[in-house]
Amino acid sequence: MSNTAAAAVHPSAADMIISGKPTAATTSGMMSPLPAKYALQSLFEVSSMLASAKPIPSQRPFNLQKLPSLPSKEDIDSIKMEAVRRMKEGKCEEAVQLLRDANMRYKNEPEADFNVQMALVEILILLERYQEAGEYSCLEHENAQISDVRIPLYKAIIYTMLDKDTEAKQCWKEFRKSIGEGFDPFSFVD
Repeated sequence: MSNTAAAAVHPSAADMIISGKPTAATTSGMMSPLPAKYALQSLFEVSSMLASAKPIPSQRPFNLQKLPSLPSKEDIDSIKMEAVRRMKEGKCEEAVQLLRDANMRYKNEPEADFNVQMALVEILILLERYQEAGEYSCLEHENAQISDVRIPLYKAIIYTMLDKDTEAKQCWKEFRKSIGEGFDPFSFVD
């Protein structure tokens, strides 16, 4: 059987990630698992928007206080987009403060708090503020029940950039494990 035929019959985890199909990740928490592609796509989309010459249109006059007390994913995405828009305008501290304010507003709503913190960590990584990014609770071990591949990916990036090689290696292994054995961007030898 050719490699192409074998791939069609038994797609690798990488093939499933590229196609957007979820991998074998499971969750015991309330949130559903996200494919590894989402973690990378999230970072790349923000980077692409920041690098693009096109302005990011403002979503009406943005007002965090007018968002619902229990925000949807779309509400969280709108907060993140407003932060990215402000970054693109050179208002990086305003962007970070907006996400910090959202974090405070939603601190009693676990899923919203987690997602706002993940957006904040992502923005801090892009601003090269790795130490600060690593301090948010969304990356802590008690969130291990949440099947979100952004956790090991963002931790791997943070530890790599802070020259914490042992921790970085472990997180890269964890990220690799979350996407399956079919994808091998790194070769880690114990």
